[in-house]
Amino acid sequence: MSTTFMNVPKQLTFVLVLTILFFTQKLRAQDTETLLNHLETTAVAEESPTKVGFLDKTAIGFNFGTKSLIGLEFATSLSSNWWLRAGFNHMDFFVAGYETNLNRFEQYAVIDLDAKHSNIDFLIDWQPWKANIRFVGGFGAFFDNYFFAKFQLRDNIPFNDIELTPEEIGYLTAEIDYKSIINPYLGVSFGKIVPSKRVGFSLDLGTYYKGKPNILLDGTNIVRHNSLNSEALEDNLSTYRWWPVASLRLGFNLNKSH
Repeated sequence: MSTTFMNVPKQLTFVLVLTILFFTQKLRAQDTETLLNHLETTAVAEESPTKVGFLDKTAIGFNFGTKSLIGLEFATSLSSNWWLRAGFNHMDFFVAGYETNLNRFEQYAVIDLDAKHSNIDFLIDWQPWKANIRFVGGFGAFFDNYFFAKFQLRDNIPFNDIELTPEEIGYLTAEIDYKSIINPYLGVSFGKIVPSKRVGFSLDLGTYYKGKPNILLDGTNIVRHNSLNSEALEDNLSTYRWWPVASLRLGFNLNKSH
């Protein structure tokens, strides 16, 4: 009896040890399974990035460059690598009394220049890589597409035994406009349309195809009747049908989180 009684604690101890080992292995197995599930979920999340759709990312931008003295633009995502932009660009300036000899003539001319160049454009950006380089296509609807210049000599010109004043010689005017209202656009853009932070810069380089220009020459006094040369000048400038674009854009992120 005494021997059996003494062996009971040993048997209980053996059972307790086996029980502890069993639950320890089970907990280790559960921890391993939890870790594997976490790694699998993380891998799936990395392989399946968040989808970007229409209006998920938006921004407004202000443009400065050759297509506008000031422009306003709205941009939105269409997908993760396609973007839509719609903007208004306005250029209207007047220069009076600018003197130049074009670095090639003895006589100086006084030039007055009036330019009106305004449009609404719609552009699609395609970003095929993670790098912030996009290919851009679209069109601009131009409702102001007009350039006017007036040329007059600054000084008197000797002619035989007399001197002719600029008023006696007269002035020459040139008007340039374009028939086509809808002008296609192609270009490339550098930088983010929607800045990572609140504010960011981007650069657009491209060109509008504007078609053949209409040119009207006229004059007064001695230089009058230059309208006869308008057709010849149109032929000489007929190849200048592209309007180059270099535009700096200041963008503002409209999303709540950045």
